Amino acid sequence: MLIRNIAITPNEPVIEVWVDDKNLDLHNNADFMGYRYSIADRELEMIWNCRLGTDQEAYLTLTFRNVHFLRIEGRDPEMPFEEDKTLTHLFLYLNDTNVDAVEFTFWGGVRILIKAAELSAHLEKSEG
Repeated sequence: MLIRNIAITPNEPVIEVWVDDKNLDLHNNADFMGYRYSIADRELEMIWNCRLGTDQEAYLTLTFRNVHFLRIEGRDPEMPFEEDKTLTHLFLYLNDTNVDAVEFTFWGGVRILIKAAELSAHLEKSEG
């Protein structure tokens, strides 16, 4: 998987990523807003609302292109729905020196595993 515009530590569970020279804590300072998947385009977008400081927010979009494997495992029914916004960790799986897959695990129990040709990130500051 080709990775553009984002730095993620491989081979260990992480909660932080680097985008546009900004360290984003996706566990403590971000809420997962949801995802969009286009079957026709084989493209998955995952969106977070990130707090960059005391009064600044931005939307982080992670885009997976040419998705060839997508698995979403269900949530834990015992957990409050609010916990679905909280990332527990993400993990990059390596195959030799290349990223083979990315897995996201959320506090509410949802797990998302993606294999794609490319992952890119876009950070857009919110107005207001």
